[in-house]
Amino acid sequence: MVESFHAPVLVDAITEGRFGDASRLLRGGLISESKIRIAANALIDEIPEEEDDKQYLASESFREFIRYFDGLDALMESASRPFGGGEDPRMNALTLLGEVEESLRMFVKIAK
Repeated sequence: MVESFHAPVLVDAITEGRFGDASRLLRGGLISESKIRIAANALIDEIPEEEDDKQYLASESFREFIRYFDGLDALMESASRPFGGGEDPRMNALTLLGEVEESLRMFVKIAK
């Protein structure tokens, strides 16, 4: 699950400025948000009910991941459109990609 976020095909698409390709990879080509949600909910459901603090932390951690993921998806979507000047979104995208990956890694660590 986490490995998909540092797959060479995704990182290359971002560093080469192929934001349309990166957006498609994030929307089911390489990464499936629905599959991640299903797997995350299964991990959270495996946490015993008596460990409600851990359930809460895992749920909040996953929500944080989703916020980062949505931000990355929105950045790829907007960067793929033609624009007149402005800053190069590649560094922002790579930074956000790292935050997405780290937040998912933290969720998995908490949930297990």
